[in-house]
Amino acid sequence: MIYSEYKPSKELKDIVKNYWRFEVANDGNLGFPYRHETLPHSEVSIVFIKQPYFEGIRILGPQLSKFQKTIYPDSIYFGIRILPWISFTPSLLNKHEILNVTTDCPIPIVNGLKSIKFDAYIEPEPLILEIENTLKKMFTETLHVCKYDLIKYICLELSSGKSVASTIGNIPLSTRVIQKKFKEVVGMSMRKYHAIERQRRLWTDFVKNEKNKTDLLFDYGFFDQAHFINDFKKHMNRSHKDFEQRLQQISISLA
Repeated sequence: MIYSEYKPSKELKDIVKNYWRFEVANDGNLGFPYRHETLPHSEVSIVFIKQPYFEGIRILGPQLSKFQKTIYPDSIYFGIRILPWISFTPSLLNKHEILNVTTDCPIPIVNGLKSIKFDAYIEPEPLILEIENTLKKMFTETLHVCKYDLIKYICLELSSGKSVASTIGNIPLSTRVIQKKFKEVVGMSMRKYHAIERQRRLWTDFVKNEKNKTDLLFDYGFFDQAHFINDFKKHMNRSHKDFEQRLQQISISLA
């Protein structure tokens, strides 16, 4: 199994967090169908799918707990990961409705992207160029992009490791108003977003930079190993050591 991430161009970096590709070869060592699991995440992905029994475009909504997917050999997935403070009008991606699920892709998005044969590309760069040209056209002609600067600020502060209290302390709005708007745009509470991002950033650092995980615990605000283990189990309902072994089955390249 191979997982890769790619950065968007400067023109789309304020809308798209990254692009990702997950390829599953016919590896007899895995034992198919294989139950794949990933960490929770706060973003929506528009996902191109090619499986032995299905081809199409689906929406992967934000996940409050681990995401599980049964995968088969000779499958390819390519995702467009949208930044959490972005929405579109007309309202096509209601994050409350797609929270914790995969669902049908809205027709306007399908119509805009259906001509792209993502599995025909050997190298990622030409595919990403075609996708970005198509997205720019969609955002000009079909969809209007809504960017929420306040929510962007909060997301970036929380993602950097700051607490909810210190992040919103100087915002001249009531906590209730901020929380309501944040949940409306992102689909989850600020505290949940903070917890999910902390786990994802720690594991990204662990994989990307090959750092010692024990050293990382303190860098990401965990008091001790027990604190980390309990937090991980709360989100993933499994041992972090077991999850680490699963990661070793995947060749991972992060943007």
